[in-house]
Amino acid sequence: SPNAFTYGHTPQNARVVITQGLIKILEPEELESVVAHELGHARHWDILVMTLASMIPYIFYLIFRFGLNIGARSRRNGLPFVVMAIASFVLYIVSNYIVLFISRSREYYADRFGGVVTSNPNALSSSLVKIAYGLASMDPIVAKQPAAEQTKSRQRSERLSAMKSIGIFDPGKATNLAMASFRGPNSLNPQGVVQAMQWDLWNPWALYYELGSTHPLPAKRIQALGKLAEHLHQQPLVHFDQHKPESFWDEFFVDLLFKFAPMLLALIGALIGGAALASTGNPGPLVGLAMLGYSLGYLVRLLFSYRGGEYPNMSVAALLSRIKVSNVRPVPCTMTGRVIGRGVPGLIWSEDMVLQDRSGFMFLDYRQPLRIIEFLFGLFRTKWLIGQDVTVQGWYRRAPTPFLEIKQIITADGRRKRSYVYYVKWVWAALAFALSFIVGLGLTFFAL
Repeated sequence: SPNAFTYGHTPQNARVVITQGLIKILEPEELESVVAHELGHARHWDILVMTLASMIPYIFYLIFRFGLNIGARSRRNGLPFVVMAIASFVLYIVSNYIVLFISRSREYYADRFGGVVTSNPNALSSSLVKIAYGLASMDPIVAKQPAAEQTKSRQRSERLSAMKSIGIFDPGKATNLAMASFRGPNSLNPQGVVQAMQWDLWNPWALYYELGSTHPLPAKRIQALGKLAEHLHQQPLVHFDQHKPESFWDEFFVDLLFKFAPMLLALIGALIGGAALASTGNPGPLVGLAMLGYSLGYLVRLLFSYRGGEYPNMSVAALLSRIKVSNVRPVPCTMTGRVIGRGVPGLIWSEDMVLQDRSGFMFLDYRQPLRIIEFLFGLFRTKWLIGQDVTVQGWYRRAPTPFLEIKQIITADGRRKRSYVYYVKWVWAALAFALSFIVGLGLTFFAL
């Protein structure tokens, strides 16, 4: 895994660690820029700063647990401790987000330090793109290794994932940049980088996901390094000069409305039923209307989130250039390419896959109503699909990693594998709607 990080207490005893994977994929000037970035963390005392900052949420959490325990034991004088516990928990959440913001700020400072001291911010930009590709790309050779070797690969992946907060990249935020940036390990596609950056820079969902991340979104880091290159009178590696065509906040709020539609309609139903309860004393309408509102909201969200109709043929690059897309708002599409590996490399029962076409690669999300079906598919069927040319029909989403939720996958010889989650959700929505209607009528009749 290509990565680098810094640890220690002060600049005097800081240590920079670089992995063999990083040395393998970077050119000498790129490796120098990454080391300079890590030295920037040491020079700015980021290790100590982040350690002290991370202690603040922990202290608030200890106060929360203390107040909650005292409040639960003391029946007469416990109220002040409960209030203190609630206030501490709120401060714990707020301070966590502040610490994450500080962490993202320190990454920007380290990027600038690395670009200035090497006088080559473009080298750091290309390094970030290559590291993103290295963290996200799936090696099809892993799937053909013996089970023991695959287990070791998975264990290494889990250990590295636990260290993502101190690495140069958050792997979960790197995939969208990697998917369209390369047609191969060493063939950088600048136009693909620009296309991948649009969603990160313009869609409000990107800002939402960044709030919970230790690292800035890759697109923002590359954009900042590009501005630094221009300041040093250099041509940026990626020149993102596109103007936002429109505001995308209206789609964001529509997505939120549909995402929380079940709870919102359940609340409206409960309020209407509560008014009936206050006037008649009959609890039937309250329970029935709340259930009816939730099931109706679930049905509405299902209609929005699983759009049918046509599934046009699209490439990875075309999908990644779509800005109006989220986990709630999909793009129905059909993709053609080759399955090159598992969604989780080294995990022999990973049912998810990676599809590659001429413009990039895309994660395929295979879902079934029961987890055991997914497990068996990953154990026995996924390995058979690796290396085959397939056509996949489904829904393209971003959350924030781009992926294609499979509706059906068809091999070159006509074999077809379907995902039945889509159909089960429709059956569940219909049953829930009918059940809520029957329960509401039953409770009303019983009360009368």
